Amino acid sequence: ALPILKKFCQPEIKIFKEETKGEIEKQKNSESEKILQELEKNKKNFVILLDVFWKQFSSEDFAKKMEIIFPLWKEIVLVISWSYWPNEDLRKRADLRLSFSKMTFTHKMIRQILFEQVFRVFSILNWTSYHK
Repeated sequence: ALPILKKFCQPEIKIFKEETKGEIEKQKNSESEKILQELEKNKKNFVILLDVFWKQFSSEDFAKKMEIIFPLWKEIVLVISWSYWPNEDLRKRADLRLSFSKMTFTHKMIRQILFEQVFRVFSILNWTSYHK
């Protein structure tokens, strides 16, 4: 999925190892803290958090939203939270929260869906053959 995005942007992927030990709340907080620490390295980024409990957009509405965001931010970070959802601190850090579905998907699957939607956003905004 990434080679197709390189036509429009320079994506970088960071995958954090999922916490699997201890009680769920501790795992959730530990995972969210790792992500927050990474986000702290560049506070000038716009953070989009995938959160099953939040708003769903059509591809066109997502593209309209991104059309506003792109000129204002040098770096846009897309965060896929883990299976027990982000903690409240990570939710507060997000500049935009969105959901692709109320269903649960594997990280590998949702990454592919996310890449496709980002490509679709660029295609809509640039009116390329993919979205004509």
